[in-house]
Amino acid sequence: KRKKGGRCRRQCPMGCRTRIFNLGTLVLVCWLFLLRREFDPASSSLVHAEASSSASIRRDFRFHQKLPGGYYSSLLGKRGGQLTMNADNMQPKLEPVTPPPPPPPPTETTIAPPPEEAIVEKKKDDPRILMLIRLLFITYYGSLGSLLPYLPVYYHSLGHGGQVIGMLGAIKPFTTFLVAPFWGIVSDQSGSPFTVLYFTFIVSLVAQLLVAWKHNPTYIMVMVFVTAFVNAPVKSLLDSMVMSHLNDRSHYGRLRLWGQLGFGLGSSGVGILLSKSKHRPYHHNAGHSILEKLDNFWQSLTGYKLLFLTYACLSIPTWICIRAFHKLHDEKEREKAIESAAAAAQEGDG
Repeated sequence: KRKKGGRCRRQCPMGCRTRIFNLGTLVLVCWLFLLRREFDPASSSLVHAEASSSASIRRDFRFHQKLPGGYYSSLLGKRGGQLTMNADNMQPKLEPVTPPPPPPPPTETTIAPPPEEAIVEKKKDDPRILMLIRLLFITYYGSLGSLLPYLPVYYHSLGHGGQVIGMLGAIKPFTTFLVAPFWGIVSDQSGSPFTVLYFTFIVSLVAQLLVAWKHNPTYIMVMVFVTAFVNAPVKSLLDSMVMSHLNDRSHYGRLRLWGQLGFGLGSSGVGILLSKSKHRPYHHNAGHSILEKLDNFWQSLTGYKLLFLTYACLSIPTWICIRAFHKLHDEKEREKAIESAAAAAQEGDG
């Protein structure tokens, strides 16, 4: 309740108490800061040193007036000045010492260029090799793009459920993770990575095509596992082959983009073909002549079997590019052997 002629203490706002507390804290901090400046050991020691130094100078001058020159010069040398005596009143006079002249500006020194032997210029890559690398990436990743994104749709068209499709999709990454180090050891120990690349590429291609041979889930799982087991080192070996034929390895990123372009073109092109094609199942007993059987087989490929056909067709130029790189590798090895033989002959003559 409010009393007459005064304010109610219970309704006093908290803002007043907060301002009073902040003001008191500010005053306390200022007082502590001034107290610290007053009793600072560094400043007090400096004042004490100045006072004792001036007192010692006056005392020494009083008792050693007959010793002009050297004593006071040595005494005040530490203070940055020089003591001189005035003949009239024999009072010491502190004259500032002239600072030494500034050092001369540094002269421009020319750095001698390195010898021509130390300059190693990067050789430019052959445009034909760069074009071969682009063709390799765009065909290999185009073959993957024409098949891998549509495999779940193909499995679903066979009537398999989500659990089987999920297991089929998990087999390849899990197997590649476990088997890739094994193939790396085999490639290093054999000393012929092209032989390993040929074997894994051909076997994985055949195993991938055999996936479409039967519709049994167990059969498909076995073939997917074989494909993943053999296909694990192919990408790594292709990248190693490309890097060994590049003089400027900073171009690898831009060349690798052609692989992504091929993957996109392959998946998009096959998607357009699938949307316009009609699937017709293959009958083994349909037709008696060879032409009728081939026509029946071709009509069966116009459905989801078209994925495997496109994958096989795009793998052919990939194989041709790998063979071309193998020939280039053999030529380099032959040139190195000739150079080493010539160097050994020169050393023998010398």
